[in-house]
Amino acid sequence: MKLFDKQSAQLLERKVIKYEGPGFRLMARAALETWKIAKKHSPRKIWAIAGPGNNGGDAIMTACFALLDRYDVSCSVLGQPKGDALAALEFSKTIGLKIHKRLPNIKELKTGCDVLIDGVLGLGASRSPKGRLLGAINFINEVRAKKKVFVISIDLPSGLDPCSGQVLGQSAVKADETIMLLSPKQACYTGHASKHVGSLFFSDLGITNYHKYGTKTSELIKPNLFRIERIPKISHKGTNGSVLILGGWGNMQGAGFLAGLAAARTGVGKVFICTPNSKFRPMELIGIDPKLEDLKSCLKQVNVVVAGPGLNEKADEHLHLIWKSELPLVLDAYGLRWLAQNNPPKRTTNWIGTPHHGETVELLGKYKTESNRFVQLTLLNEIYGGQWILKGPGTLVGPNPTYVNNFANGILATAGTGDVLAGIVGGMIAHGYSKAGALATYIHSESARKILAQKSSRLIASDLLNNIGVVINELEK
Repeated sequence: MKLFDKQSAQLLERKVIKYEGPGFRLMARAALETWKIAKKHSPRKIWAIAGPGNNGGDAIMTACFALLDRYDVSCSVLGQPKGDALAALEFSKTIGLKIHKRLPNIKELKTGCDVLIDGVLGLGASRSPKGRLLGAINFINEVRAKKKVFVISIDLPSGLDPCSGQVLGQSAVKADETIMLLSPKQACYTGHASKHVGSLFFSDLGITNYHKYGTKTSELIKPNLFRIERIPKISHKGTNGSVLILGGWGNMQGAGFLAGLAAARTGVGKVFICTPNSKFRPMELIGIDPKLEDLKSCLKQVNVVVAGPGLNEKADEHLHLIWKSELPLVLDAYGLRWLAQNNPPKRTTNWIGTPHHGETVELLGKYKTESNRFVQLTLLNEIYGGQWILKGPGTLVGPNPTYVNNFANGILATAGTGDVLAGIVGGMIAHGYSKAGALATYIHSESARKILAQKSSRLIASDLLNNIGVVINELEK
């Protein structure tokens, strides 16, 4: 699925209006789709709360359709609508919809029976909500919590940044459902969005060829992105790629071993590990002495290096050597810290970095206050080169192109899961797959999803390992 940021979605909307018909007609279509979603919940009463922008116009028109369908409706309009939203307001008066200029009294809403339409803020939001708009957001969250009112947000929950999915200020609406209209919004899949959007729906409003009017800014990771062939029946360990793990030093041998086992689970022929703790390694991994000469010799035997899981400053020379090599590289954990501290010349060969939030901040240096993760991807690429996997809710992979992984669950917030991801990335590169970062991210999160499907809400990192091959099998053509 192609995803749009604020600017690209607004451009798409302007072009559709220019070539497909007036904006008010598009607004009416949006409202009708919203009402179809709301009506499914058999509400006792519809409460629409509209801000002054086009999202407010959508909410007003949704209230109009509910009224025409003989439902009990209350519509609060905060501020003075303009343009198509003003046309919606004028239309509402012609059909007898009563417009309120204040928020409802919480006592008016009936517990567990009503549906509230959130049209306070939309794509135009660019700063922290204040005054009546902030009050409306807080009111919506209060009635949802206290009165169990079912909340449906239009395009994205009010208070979310339409570019990044982060909360713009103090709070954002926590919706039960969000309906994205005309274009799927990338902000609904990453950052804080998973806590706010509820169930996501999308309607193209009948503009089935909308892609010709706009350019996507990112893409949702889906299985159809990848083409994975089954391992040939006559293959052997020398034909399935080899991975070297530089990690598992000091007391962090477990991190290196997890990365190595994850790479092995992808079906590569051999996995080497360069560690002083070689005698404790899992039997599936081939131990390499940490002497530089032994490392140089091993580099001639592998297709990719995964450096950093469980590593420390005693491996700085090893990292310099690997960075200068022409082998594909995956940098994780200490490897990223080394990169931030040394800022070596950019590599000319393929490499991928896999930072979590804290590592991203350190890598960004003077740009560390930048909170938009899509911008962070571009900055990291400009500073260091390479491709990046920004781990977290709605993991981002990119840039050019940028992919968004639709998975947000604290089940992965435990030590070692990042090491498993790094190993999977290495395995995908060793196999020669394109989109290795996006593919590995998908395999990693789907492995966790299979654990969730077994009714387990907790895991340890090694639990992921047995699911790697299962997910890959489902992807094979």
